Amino acid sequence: MNQVTKIFGPPGTGKTTTLLNLLEEALEEGTPPERVAYVTFTTKARREAVSRTVERFGFTEEQMPFFRTLHSIAYRELEVSGPMMIHHGELREFSELIGMEMTGPSRATESGLTMTNGNLRGDRFLTFDHLRRHRGQTIEEGYRGWREDEDLFITRHFCETYARWKTDEGLLDFTDLLINVEGPLPVDVVLVDEAQDLSWLQWRTLERLAADAERVYVAGDDDQAIFAWAGAEPEELLTLQGEVEVLGQSYRVPAAVHELAGQMVSRIRRRQPKEWKPRDEAGEVRWLMSQENVDYDREGSYLVLYRNHYLGQAVEARLRSEGVPFGHGQRPTVGGAWSHPIVLWESLRKQGRVSPAQLHEVYEAMTVGRGVSLDARARLERCEREKVDLDTAREELGLLTDEPWFEALDKIPDDEVSYIRRVVRHHGAKALTDAPKVFLSTIHAAKGGQADHVVLLTDLSRVIQREIQREPDHERRVFYVGLTRAKETLQLIGFDNPLFSHH
Repeated sequence: MNQVTKIFGPPGTGKTTTLLNLLEEALEEGTPPERVAYVTFTTKARREAVSRTVERFGFTEEQMPFFRTLHSIAYRELEVSGPMMIHHGELREFSELIGMEMTGPSRATESGLTMTNGNLRGDRFLTFDHLRRHRGQTIEEGYRGWREDEDLFITRHFCETYARWKTDEGLLDFTDLLINVEGPLPVDVVLVDEAQDLSWLQWRTLERLAADAERVYVAGDDDQAIFAWAGAEPEELLTLQGEVEVLGQSYRVPAAVHELAGQMVSRIRRRQPKEWKPRDEAGEVRWLMSQENVDYDREGSYLVLYRNHYLGQAVEARLRSEGVPFGHGQRPTVGGAWSHPIVLWESLRKQGRVSPAQLHEVYEAMTVGRGVSLDARARLERCEREKVDLDTAREELGLLTDEPWFEALDKIPDDEVSYIRRVVRHHGAKALTDAPKVFLSTIHAAKGGQADHVVLLTDLSRVIQREIQREPDHERRVFYVGLTRAKETLQLIGFDNPLFSHH
């Protein structure tokens, strides 16, 4: 890499926007889009870069071959085809060979790291093998830092057998893509987003791919490096040689939150110093004894954050009991998968008309023999009408009921029915399809997100408490990310977190 610029972007300062502006500058200067690599770690970020470039310059997507995730670039450069990658069928064969049950093959996560899908014994060994390769470690080096109660001999046997099996079968996993791709890419400009989340292996891959580039822009924030547990190595960003630019104005964080964030991050021992300003708004930080004291009636969006999934259960129980519309990663709308059938059914009952495909969706929420006849689905498949109403469904398509949704759609679990009815009673049927104002998430899953009001649960599991005693800086970064999601107010729950002990 020739000219390298490191762009450090504190929360809300616009790292991605800055990269996109640099991309536009390069294109305006005459660099062909084929000679630019825009490396992202999510398909969403890739789509944003492609869309902006198409809209601004009129290029086609085919003219941007290197606007991709790192894994996608490697896949393309290696000319890999689908059958060469490990899928469920192949992994079942290896599972039988090694004598360990596994859930599924590896996948590239949103952070660009390689993980497996489950927590069976074989999954844990597979994740270990991916992580130690991402960290550039031998089996023995990785084993010394592994917390599983497994024997070194068995660990070595698994990793070596897995490597031989892939070679014998001519198969690759996602980590192999990064190891095998050579480069350099035929590009003049390389732009990299979220660089603090790159693993040791990804940095080495990037160095090879960008070796001939005239300019390399690397954007990130070491203070927001919260995926070290998954192989990310922010130290690589800190030691990378190049010009340093710090984005100095946040367009998200208000003054009160900025002050608390500064206190948290200033205690991280190894970091890039950054001076940045909050928004003009004062904002508000409040400490509450319990999540029961949180007020969800303010205007604007809410983001409820917690360190581990189980910590959100009490919040979810309260929101359900009070009929507050909320969503989370597995259920982005109030009724989840049930919302659409409910809306369609109530539309039918009010003289509306739906397509056969939509009626099939309704039927899937009904029990055969009670809501629909035994042959209802077969009748529906033969239906040639574009739209049907309730009478037609009852006369011709095996529908047996016209009761309200909470009676007719009897496959919906009782607790879901009770919650959805409370939501509709307090907020109207529109709440079933509107994006809920309250969203629940772990801190890690919320990275990159924001809300007007953030509720941050500061409780910790015993494992995390022990980790803080040994090495507190990682958790300081995690909670720094959590509290800087707030645009207006921050409400912190609990008083036992040692990271906030000075409060």
